[in-house]
Amino acid sequence: MATNKTNKGLTAMDAFKRVKPLLDLLRKDIRKAAAIVSKEYSSLPKMEKTDFADKVQAEYGWSQNRLQRFARIDREFPAKARLISAAHAPSKLSDISTETMHQIVQTPDTLLKKASVAGMFAKAVTRNQVEALRKTGQLPKQSKAQPKTDLQKIRSWMVDAENHINRASLDIGKITSLMLDSKVRDAKGREATALILAFEKLCTKMATANPVTSKRAFAILKGEV
Repeated sequence: MATNKTNKGLTAMDAFKRVKPLLDLLRKDIRKAAAIVSKEYSSLPKMEKTDFADKVQAEYGWSQNRLQRFARIDREFPAKARLISAAHAPSKLSDISTETMHQIVQTPDTLLKKASVAGMFAKAVTRNQVEALRKTGQLPKQSKAQPKTDLQKIRSWMVDAENHINRASLDIGKITSLMLDSKVRDAKGREATALILAFEKLCTKMATANPVTSKRAFAILKGEV
């Protein structure tokens, strides 16, 4: 299938050339690879999607149906995760499979919220558990909350903080990628200022929590590492 240039210059070949070196590095990290591929797939015009899918399938064995699932996960899962966490924090959504994520994005928000309040997502869930919830609407039995030690709470909050930082890193990656693709050199404004202030606040908190890590982070920013 020929790749026809659009007004934004988005073609299947261009997209594949961008993702191939990253996918070669992320063969064992399916979630990161899925996020990269789904971003490129979603941004392509309809006529280029099949060609891109064919190239990815030939090289990595991923079907177009799988790419469509990844694209939907990339679009909808962050909001679903926020809803679950807000209903019952902290939630254990950091280590679930893409198949489980796909079941979650297909589940209505009202049902996810009720299940989260009932404690379903306080521990790791499987694809089959979420699928059963979606198909039957039956909520898990609410278990009595177990008391936690201060150390357990600290570790749980560390996991939450890591998840938030990882999501922020992906969002910033999307911003810089789109700026490069669209040749946007300056995106100043209230949102950019707020983002910078939030980052500075994070650096200040990290310096208090772990000075060694903070020093390394600033060295990275200066290009010294």
